[in-house]
Amino acid sequence: MIAACLNFALTGFAHGVPKYFAKNASKEYKQKLEKTGVVLQRMEARLNKIEKDKMFSKEDMLTMDADLNQYGNDMNNLYNEAVDRVKEAKDTNGKSGGNEEFLYFEDMAKGHEKRMKALADKHAAIDENIKKAKIKPNKKTIDEMTPEEKKKFKDSLTPEGKKEIEKTYPKMTSNFNLSPSERLYDFAGLGDERRFQIRSSVNEVCSATATAMSDFLVSPLEASAAYGCYLTCSATLGLACATCVISAGGVVYDAYITWKNNMKSCSCSWYNAWCCAKKTYWTSKFLTILA
Repeated sequence: MIAACLNFALTGFAHGVPKYFAKNASKEYKQKLEKTGVVLQRMEARLNKIEKDKMFSKEDMLTMDADLNQYGNDMNNLYNEAVDRVKEAKDTNGKSGGNEEFLYFEDMAKGHEKRMKALADKHAAIDENIKKAKIKPNKKTIDEMTPEEKKKFKDSLTPEGKKEIEKTYPKMTSNFNLSPSERLYDFAGLGDERRFQIRSSVNEVCSATATAMSDFLVSPLEASAAYGCYLTCSATLGLACATCVISAGGVVYDAYITWKNNMKSCSCSWYNAWCCAKKTYWTSKFLTILA
């Protein structure tokens, strides 16, 4: 992808300017991209607090879910807006449109990419500690659990985590009615270890396709698709930049559709904390394509 772009590096429009700079992006565009940074910062602060307090709430998970969806959609929209400006320059032979928003987006997205990777790693570690009950729901969340939610939460824990949560919250020791499917497989008669293994496998199966799709997102060629145009677009307003950006657009579009499908593949809730961690991972992988 990069080599193909560089082959066109000297192709420009008659109305082109020899050099373009990310700093020349419009004030309005910069402000919109800064707002995505605020959402990212909010997610970072939320996970940092959970890690520090060793406690999380229902609101934490619901807000995290909403922020991840907003962030991914906003970043995709801003990427497309920048690409539209490049296409406009191509269509008007450089009389309108430009490269600056595309360059600014890529500059900012590179910084976001590192932060999202760190966020995904932290969320995965938090999820593991939730399963072991080293990080627990706060009392308010526990008190407001329905019997079904309590059962789902306990089933997501390791045997050691289950013992710890019952010790901390005696109300969690109650026996809950099993679903018809669980009764069908005599789920109640199994030991804690086997029950956890089965529950964990169910969690994995329900998102197996999405996980496989997200892993597919990170081939080296795809990861460099958008940023591979950066050098060309910073040197010319011409066909080289437009050709590169339009070519990368198909990869980015496919990545966005995959991200959307992944995000819909499981329900992020406080009693399915593993799903929120997966959604952070998928968002991180999508950003790798954009950046």
